[in-house]
Amino acid sequence: MQRTRRAASLALLLIFLFAGCTPSTPRLSSEAAQSQAESKKLAQEQGSAQYIVSKYTVAPSIDLDLIDRPKQKQADFLYQNSTFNILRDHGFFADYVARTDYLSAVVARFGPPPLRMMGDFIYAVYDTDAGTRVFLFFAKKDGFQHVAGRVALMKQRLRISDFSGVYTGDSIKKVAAVDPVAGLYAHGYDLAEYDWLTSSDGTRSSIATTHILLDGVLRFEYKLQQNGDGTRDYLIEKSIYMPDYILEEQDGAVCYRILTNDFVK
Repeated sequence: MQRTRRAASLALLLIFLFAGCTPSTPRLSSEAAQSQAESKKLAQEQGSAQYIVSKYTVAPSIDLDLIDRPKQKQADFLYQNSTFNILRDHGFFADYVARTDYLSAVVARFGPPPLRMMGDFIYAVYDTDAGTRVFLFFAKKDGFQHVAGRVALMKQRLRISDFSGVYTGDSIKKVAAVDPVAGLYAHGYDLAEYDWLTSSDGTRSSIATTHILLDGVLRFEYKLQQNGDGTRDYLIEKSIYMPDYILEEQDGAVCYRILTNDFVK
């Protein structure tokens, strides 16, 4: 009888062990299990970000043009990817539980980019098949996990003096005549839904273009003008020029400084 009880107890213990728990392990509530899963995912993502930073950060002395890396298809990269958004300040997503703009997600989708370390920020550099250089910035304060601020596009080496003839009220077309990347941003806004561009309830970022210059960073913010023929224009409401490359964004200051040899040639 005693042997039978011992055998039964042993069998019960084996059932628990093969089920992945022990008789003394408490069962988590659904809320606790979800919280634990989210914490585990966050830790994994942070670990991934730190691993990527340690593996792909390149020394300032290495010229990006000497690094063998594929060119991204411009239309897909700028307008049809689900990881980052060239039209938004990514600080908009700071309070989101689920985000897609992880550094690890960008690398998984587009391949590992060369990374540069600049103080408390790193930036990733991609080039498109149409000659556009794309900069994604990541902040140390969140473990370099998510895109910080706005995505910056570059096609030319420019200075603030090149924009001396651009004024408040001018069309984005006038900006594009100086820096063609303004036209790339404008095309993205043309593709966006009208309601998203005109909402005033805090559900959108401002319509904006970001220009990294040899002597600072320049930001133009625009208001939408809907024309009678159904086309759109974007008129300058505000311009901000910062010679120290630091702009205040929705989730704090972002430094857009890059190495001089990372400007397009």
